[in-house]
Amino acid sequence: MRDTGTLFAALNPVFLSQAGALQKNIPYGIRVGFGGPASHPSGNVSVADIASFHHFGKGVLPTRSIIVKPPQSIVNKMVDDARRAAEKLKNDV
Repeated sequence: MRDTGTLFAALNPVFLSQAGALQKNIPYGIRVGFGGPASHPSGNVSVADIASFHHFGKGVLPTRSIIVKPPQSIVNKMVDDARRAAEKLKNDV
């Protein structure tokens, strides 16, 4: 599925408004994923639809999990990072 790189580009962690990329400010964070009406260059389905086909293994495609919930050990490290960042911000004021 790397023929055009469109699906891969939608996951670019540098928020550049890539076609098919969803980024939305939410309370205490940012929601990222696939969304919007952007179509794949060689078809008439959205990038979000193609991501869903791959993620859930629809049709003849095998399941290829794209966005998964991190294990609790990683969540704990993320919480620690956020706590340290908040402390630094508080101390820098």
